[in-house]
Amino acid sequence: MILFFGWRIVFRSIGRGVFHCPHEAADRDYRLRSARRWFHLFWVPVVPLKHFGELVECEACENRFDLDVLKIPTASSIADSIARAMRLAVVEILRATSAVSTLQHNAAMAVLKRYLPTMNDMDLICDLSALDTSLLNDHLQHIAPVLSDLGKESIVSNAVWVAAADGSMNSTCKLVIEQIGGDLGMTPAHVRGVIDSVLETVFSRGNG
Repeated sequence: MILFFGWRIVFRSIGRGVFHCPHEAADRDYRLRSARRWFHLFWVPVVPLKHFGELVECEACENRFDLDVLKIPTASSIADSIARAMRLAVVEILRATSAVSTLQHNAAMAVLKRYLPTMNDMDLICDLSALDTSLLNDHLQHIAPVLSDLGKESIVSNAVWVAAADGSMNSTCKLVIEQIGGDLGMTPAHVRGVIDSVLETVFSRGNG
């Protein structure tokens, strides 16, 4: 009788999820795989030996990566974080006004619906009275590294549109917007430039 025996590395799936695949440059499903060397007899794993750790295997391209790849934010998580940050920023702006005008409320809803399509007037009213905005700076600093300059300018511009929707912007709102820009990693000059550009457009529309 001839015996076929030896050692082989066996990969076992221990979890699944969605990650940003560096090879595909997009969000993909992955399998979390555990690698272990086994002694086999007739190619059947019999005795577990050295454990080599875990790795991430893309289900689309089948490339394997270290676990650190899971630290890269997915497009979906980035979109959720941006929407959350914008919601907090809008509420912070409206709270900084002396009294929210109809124009400011409508501008806020127009901005928020681009990020949160199911948002409604009652949601905004509830946010103004109950939403905790203390973590706004944390959310902004979290998304800053993955945003381009245009993405950062868009968030600041939206905040200015809401603050100046009725044709003026008070100093408190301006301070809030400057802080938003700072948390996004923009220089004070960059933030002022965005504010001035939006205000120029708002005022020209008002004069028109």
